Amino acid sequence: MTFKKSGLNRRSNDGMMLLILVKNNVKLEMIIFVFGMLLIFGMSNSEVFSPVRSTISSYVTDERVANFISFFAIIIGIYTTVWVIIATSVSKFSKELLKERIDKHLFFMIIVGLIESFFVVLLCMFVPKTFPNYQLILILFVVISLISFSKFVKTIMLLTMLNIHCIVKEFDETASEKLEQKIKIDDIYQSVKKSQK
Repeated sequence: MTFKKSGLNRRSNDGMMLLILVKNNVKLEMIIFVFGMLLIFGMSNSEVFSPVRSTISSYVTDERVANFISFFAIIIGIYTTVWVIIATSVSKFSKELLKERIDKHLFFMIIVGLIESFFVVLLCMFVPKTFPNYQLILILFVVISLISFSKFVKTIMLLTMLNIHCIVKEFDETASEKLEQKIKIDDIYQSVKKSQK
């Protein structure tokens, strides 16, 4: 019975953590998604937005769709590279990430960004242009993915500053340790010199 209760507690804690991560990291994207889908639905049922629809349709050409695929493939590569570097590095920076509990937020941000970017690539590659509101849906997901990526870049810049702070701190600690060792060696040398006299 106790084992089942602890398992349930762990699951409810994981669920709460997931809700907090979603709330903190993808709130803006979710608002834009809901607002965008309502706007797309409104635009598809109204003739007032016909010029906007035709402008977006002329903007989303085959060449531009190919550019979206290339661009988001590069973004997927960036997400994956950062994920691998942070996951495999062992340093004071990694300890700081764990201490500040930034790791879960960062990995959640990377996973969401990867999913969004993959979705854009899949949308470009496999969904036909004849799909209803294809261009509007594609632009909506491109915008959402770019917002996630810009938040990710901002986080990486903040983490870079934290890493630089850790490096400077480590250099200071190393320098002070070397100074202490030098002082101890000098003391030992002086005491040996005195004892020889």
